[in-house]
Amino acid sequence: MQLSGTTIHLSDDVELPVRNVPVTFPPLELDGEFRAVAVAAAIRTAMQRVDDGSEAQRVALGIRWRGEPHYRRLRALAEGIALAMGPRAARPLILMIDRDVARLLGHILEHELKVSHGVVSIDGIQLREFDYVDIGEVIAPANVVPVVIKSLLFPVH
Repeated sequence: MQLSGTTIHLSDDVELPVRNVPVTFPPLELDGEFRAVAVAAAIRTAMQRVDDGSEAQRVALGIRWRGEPHYRRLRALAEGIALAMGPRAARPLILMIDRDVARLLGHILEHELKVSHGVVSIDGIQLREFDYVDIGEVIAPANVVPVVIKSLLFPVH
């Protein structure tokens, strides 16, 4: 279990806890500037690996952040995420980021780009492709959320 707190973003309309959410990592070009169209294409490709197409399924996007958290880069990343996700109002947008940029990224998505679904943006979490996560309810007064990481292990012969 890991805890994340002061640098996360949770929309008011997001219902926690969520359980057994698969994590997929879009193949993003992390060096340099993001292009929203390229980000959206990478996310769609990654979503196809785990999305069963049902309205109820939730998928978490894992993002490995590199470089400085300049607003221009975060905005372009957010635009690509919003473009890829479209109007999937039945599902919250769940982002799992390894660096401390979740609050700003979530704020851009919800308040500037006005995504139509709730945003859960959590950082400081180390994940791998095809991990599953449980995100618990906010623990007050610390305002942290517990995150349980479930990894699939396969025997090597």
